[in-house]
Amino acid sequence: MSEILLIVFPKSKEISDIVVDFAKKLDVEGIELIDDNSLLISSFYSDNTTKNIISLTSPYFLAINDKFSEAKSEPCRLEDQILVRRFGKFFIFKKFVLKKGGTPYYLICCKNESNFNTDIYNKFVLNLKDIIYK
Repeated sequence: MSEILLIVFPKSKEISDIVVDFAKKLDVEGIELIDDNSLLISSFYSDNTTKNIISLTSPYFLAINDKFSEAKSEPCRLEDQILVRRFGKFFIFKKFVLKKGGTPYYLICCKNESNFNTDIYNKFVLNLKDIIYK
């Protein structure tokens, strides 16, 4: 399937490259980039166990995010995220948009630590924006 996407969607290789680079810089064991329709845009996994856990839990993170969005009484802040500790790992779920009023994207990461370098994250979002809107 991914080979077909590379032919049909030429930017997917560039997106995949920055996702892998981002994963290495953040020292994550796995990462998924998902669009608002739950379509997997790109991913990186250090092993099959991490792949299975993230793939199985991503729909639940999206559902939880929807419930929080329905319940919120104030605008979302950039630092908002969902953090879950399970299996001795930290799962970080972040929502972001690439342009004001645009479609939201979601990032799910699996790490050994709960810290999340915002400078690396912000650079990732800018790089992704450059690729998608060039």
